[in-house]
Amino acid sequence: MTDLASARLGCIDPHALAELLQLSPEQRAQLLQALHSTPQALRPDGTVPIEVGLGISTRLRAAG
Repeated sequence: MTDLASARLGCIDPHALAELLQLSPEQRAQLLQALHSTPQALRPDGTVPIEVGLGISTRLRAAG
């Protein structure tokens, strides 16, 4: 897979992304909080670029 920083994978609903990644309830809450505190992450239709969501969720999983 190419580097996620330069990849354009499309967009997804943040709740669907959390479900697909099987995040814990705490990680899901942290993901949504991170997305809402980063205005450029969320698109007007409420979706998030997949590469942005994956980057945030990867950091959350690494943190514990």
